[in-house]
Amino acid sequence: MNEEEARNQRGGRRMLLLLLGVFALPVVLVTLLYQFQWRPEGGSYGVLREPPRLLALSEMQDFGAGKFGPERWKDKWSLVLVDAEGCAADCQAQLHSMRQVHVALNKEIDRVQRILVLPRGIDAQTGAMLRQRYPDLHMLVDAGALAAQFDPSAGSLYLVDPLGNWMMSYPTGFDPKGLMKDLQRLLKYSWVG
Repeated sequence: MNEEEARNQRGGRRMLLLLLGVFALPVVLVTLLYQFQWRPEGGSYGVLREPPRLLALSEMQDFGAGKFGPERWKDKWSLVLVDAEGCAADCQAQLHSMRQVHVALNKEIDRVQRILVLPRGIDAQTGAMLRQRYPDLHMLVDAGALAAQFDPSAGSLYLVDPLGNWMMSYPTGFDPKGLMKDLQRLLKYSWVG
C-alpha cells in the first residue's frame, strides 16, 4: 500500500468516526439525562397545576353587569383573582397589575378576560369604584362555590383555559412581567381561545 492510499484510508476512518460521533452523541446524551433523571425547568413563571382541574361553572352574578353564565368562560383564557376580603388594597394592586398585563397583550387582548371572584360579595361603594376603574372586569359576587374550587395555598391569581380547566396559579404579589411572558407563550401556541 502506497502513501496516498494510507492517507485516504486514515481520512476515511476519521470521517467514519466523525459520522458515528455525530449520530451517537445525542443518543448517549439522552441516555445519560434519563439515567440521572435530569429534567429541564421549563420557562413558566406560574405554577402549573398537574393535572389541570375542570371547574364546575354555573350561572353567577356579575356586579352591576347582570348574569355571567358558563358560556362566558368558553373561547377565552381567564385570569381569575379570588379575594375573600371584599377587594381591599392588596386586591386592588393585583387588579391594577392584571389590567397592565391585559392591555400589554395588544392584538391578543380579546382572547383574555379578567375575572374577580368575591365569595362573600362586595360593598356597593367599592364595587362602583372598581366598575368605574375597570369597566371590562367581571366581578362575580357571592361566588363561594366557584372560589372553593381553587386552592388558596397555590396563590390568589389563577389561569383558566377556554375549556374551563384551572391550569396555572400565581402567588399574591405575582410578577406582572412573568405573567405576561406566560400569556404570550400560551396565546402563541394555543389552538383554543
